[in-house]
Amino acid sequence: MIRLLSSLYIGQKTILALTILFAIATPCLAQKYLEVYQDGNLAGSMFSADIDSISFTGNDTASRHINFWSKGHLTNSFAVNTVDSIMFRTESHDTESTLVQQLNGTWQGDIETSYFDWRGVKVESSGTAEMTFILADEAARSGTGIEVDYQDGKQVYWMPFTWSLEDDLRLRLEYSDQRKMISKECILSGDSLTLVLIDATDGLETCIYHLTRKN
Repeated sequence: MIRLLSSLYIGQKTILALTILFAIATPCLAQKYLEVYQDGNLAGSMFSADIDSISFTGNDTASRHINFWSKGHLTNSFAVNTVDSIMFRTESHDTESTLVQQLNGTWQGDIETSYFDWRGVKVESSGTAEMTFILADEAARSGTGIEVDYQDGKQVYWMPFTWSLEDDLRLRLEYSDQRKMISKECILSGDSLTLVLIDATDGLETCIYHLTRKN
């Protein structure tokens, strides 16, 4: 575990130091797991092969935020005045347990899907989804689940799957209809989950989920 910052001070020296430390850690970030703590409690957990930069916004202490970016898109943001530490972990049983235990349960929200059909034409659709992750047991890093998708209030997809947390801390889902998906991005922040899945075989299908915890 590399502890990047034990206490955030709102000042230029801290911003510069954090930026330098982040730049040093970035080449290995795909193998690492990021945790943000606020007032001693875990406020957000994320791992991604794509997080490439951080920034600060806000002109005063009350409004200043620390932002995490991936390929030009904001992936998460936290109020700096309540953040007390940021940690990177790798090959950690505690980290794996934290992730799978947070993931365990039912999530619902929006889904955006894109894929290429047999003619090579890109097809895009959107709707809502409900995903349930069931942890095999307390010590496991895998389990089963089910995904149900809706469009215009009608069910359009219902499929069980098995899931596992890979050694590089990416999620792998294998559906009963033979689809195999792997996470390009997974961000857990409280009761919010952002999940980007791509086809593990050819990468031609992408599913983006913006979900909140149901139970």
